[in-house]
Amino acid sequence: MEDLWDENTGSIATLDIMKALVELNMTHLMDPQKASIYYEKWLAENPDDPLASQYTMKLYDFYTDQLKDGEKALHLLENFIKAHPTSVDTMAMELKLGKLNEQLIRNYDEAQRIYQRIIDTKQNDPIVHETYFRMGYVLRDGFAYYDQAIKIWQELIDLYYNNEYADKAQFAIAFTYETYLRDYTKARENYEKILNLYPNSQLQSQAREALIRIEGKN
Repeated sequence: MEDLWDENTGSIATLDIMKALVELNMTHLMDPQKASIYYEKWLAENPDDPLASQYTMKLYDFYTDQLKDGEKALHLLENFIKAHPTSVDTMAMELKLGKLNEQLIRNYDEAQRIYQRIIDTKQNDPIVHETYFRMGYVLRDGFAYYDQAIKIWQELIDLYYNNEYADKAQFAIAFTYETYLRDYTKARENYEKILNLYPNSQLQSQAREALIRIEGKN
């Protein structure tokens, strides 16, 4: 089948050949390393194909989930962003790159730089919402900037009303006041906001448990 690929280089047929080789190596040969090589080869031959971003993300998932290779995943995203700075998929790639630096490589400086670039777009977009949310954790857990973390989470709530991360940001604020700053009055105020402002939040029960936990603390 590899010979067939070589015979059809430059043809749309290579996409089907690539998918067949990936399936063969994953399902029958149990060789994810080899499967990733076919993704790499197809992307190298077809960098401007409309499906390039889709298969870049598939390869990214291979690197992170199957091969546990953060460095390869990092370089893959960096190269895509550099080659496609105006692609509609670039901001999503940048968010993944930021999360990779934050959560796997623990390069908080780089994660903060990437997240700030996305936040500065000021778009009312789910990617921007999630970026605000992740930035709070970089500031809090990466740099121990507790007040700045609270500020960025509050901006997320205030700027993008009722966005999909608002209740999570509210909980993160409350938890930071409780656990990191030991300000139980403000912690209580913010846990109560979850109960009052987000009645359908899955964090309702955790907020109630927290209020019981801090009852009587000053």
